[in-house]
Amino acid sequence: MHRNLTLIPALVALGLACPAIAQPANAPAPAGKKISRAETTLSTRIAVAVNGHVLEDLKPVITDEAKLGPLFLRMVLVAKQEAVGASCADYSVDKKRQVAVMLGSLAPALEGLEKDKAQPVVNQILRHYHTMLGGALAQHAADPDGFCAAGKDLYERLSADADGDKVLILTPAT
Repeated sequence: MHRNLTLIPALVALGLACPAIAQPANAPAPAGKKISRAETTLSTRIAVAVNGHVLEDLKPVITDEAKLGPLFLRMVLVAKQEAVGASCADYSVDKKRQVAVMLGSLAPALEGLEKDKAQPVVNQILRHYHTMLGGALAQHAADPDGFCAAGKDLYERLSADADGDKVLILTPAT
């Protein structure tokens, strides 16, 4: 199931750069060109720093890249949505859906592990997930309007994508 998500590659930039996409920007840098710190928003720098740290820290825990990549990208998307639901008045998080998405995301990383070896892996993944959530909440603190605008865009993209229901945990606030 997790390997069939066609939306993930397209949304990784959204998940990492959010809320930069909601802000007007100059022409994008050519592929391969490094972007200077001054050319990025604080929110983007937070996302890249936090998520980059998490990815590097998870590599020794989940050594199979075919399992790590999809898990990491789902963690980015779920943490971003949880932060949007907690911080933006227009959205809330479907907690039952969140649990289902997280369990479905964890399962492939735990395949083949004995119970005594699985629990430390789960603990590491959840610790890193909460690091990502903290980073996303920091993005909101840095730019509440941009973050919520990017959250709206993320919700719309996931809602419109045929595979979006596999990671969508946001619901419009009532």
